[in-house]
Amino acid sequence: MQIFDTSAGWWPIHQRLKKDSATKDDSKFSNEIWNDLATQYGKIKSYPLKNSIFQYNWEHIARFASNKQIATNSVYLARIDENKVSQSNQNFIEALKTRNFDKDAIYILDDSLLVPALMYMRPQEDLLAIIPNFLTFIPNKNLCNACPKIPKEWLVSYSPSKIRASNYISFDSSNPYLIPLLAGGHGWERQDGLVFIPRNKEVKLVMPIGDASDRFLDLNFEYPKGEKIKPSSLDISIDGKSWQGIHLINSTDTVILPIPISELSMKDGFISVSLKKPENQDAIKLRLVFAKFR
Repeated sequence: MQIFDTSAGWWPIHQRLKKDSATKDDSKFSNEIWNDLATQYGKIKSYPLKNSIFQYNWEHIARFASNKQIATNSVYLARIDENKVSQSNQNFIEALKTRNFDKDAIYILDDSLLVPALMYMRPQEDLLAIIPNFLTFIPNKNLCNACPKIPKEWLVSYSPSKIRASNYISFDSSNPYLIPLLAGGHGWERQDGLVFIPRNKEVKLVMPIGDASDRFLDLNFEYPKGEKIKPSSLDISIDGKSWQGIHLINSTDTVILPIPISELSMKDGFISVSLKKPENQDAIKLRLVFAKFR
């Protein structure tokens, strides 16, 4: 007989779930508008789904749905089919594009879906707002006469018709769409209107594709003078999949990271890129200066 101590694998998960189970009822849904919406809709869905206990606010959404006796896809499962998770996320993108929504659902999104929601929503029919604590998308809300009125200051103010990128996109305070393009800005370090990748934090870019002929998105970075970067200095994920063989190209003034545009990205009309500077790398700040489609 052999006995193994497997607690190193499951104990951190146990501690997280123990903490989640103690979450105060509806702690993030205390605003009365959520109660009103729950009387008008039978489902509350969260996207993107993740194969992780760190699914976006699942513990709060699941508890709220349970208390209001409405359906939800925000749950914790010990085992999950990753392919089905990916397909479900892609189905939501298809729903945005075709407007084939679940008519009885409220959608809670994380900021990585802000750009596609802005690209495909119909401002006269749909609602995209920060309803306390959550980025919320409600398609065809104009048809819900009994729904509560959402304060104007909660509405997402970026113009959907202007969020589509040109071939050249700057990443500084002069760009009015900086926050949605940076997937809400989470993880990014911002200083004096400039944008940097911190060490050991994942950051995201979500970029509308400018032209059907585009095949690459070049990300142009800047290092302090005299410093050079190694090709292994960034962990890269494109459209949710890890990529290898993408090399950083040194030019005169910047370091260029060429990101290939996949068929799926072309079909969806946007590309999602995750970048992470590993903890064991140097602490030199890597500034994202601009991006260019080609």
